[in-house]
Amino acid sequence: MHNPAVFALVETCLWTVAISLTVGLVISWRRDRRKARLKRVRREIAETQRQLQSLAFRHDAALRAQAHEARKALIMESFRASKEAPVSAREDHRCTNHNGVSERSKRTINNEH
Repeated sequence: MHNPAVFALVETCLWTVAISLTVGLVISWRRDRRKARLKRVRREIAETQRQLQSLAFRHDAALRAQAHEARKALIMESFRASKEAPVSAREDHRCTNHNGVSERSKRTINNEH
């Protein structure tokens, strides 16, 4: 009844089950930790992406506002310059006075029209 070989076999089986359960629990615990870490990293990446997108939109808005102000200033300067320009320059609609066209070419162009 009290065969030592049977007890040794039962003990070995119990140790095998205990070790298997422990290894399984450790593997499960590590897998859960890895999943939690991946979830945390993904959450951090998503937050960083939202922050970068917000920053990009703010920069875009600022650059558009600067461009708008620059266009307004350019238009105002052009308007001031046109008011100060000599009358002869405004009369010649092709601006041949300033683009290197010779007097002969000017007469030819004016005769065509």
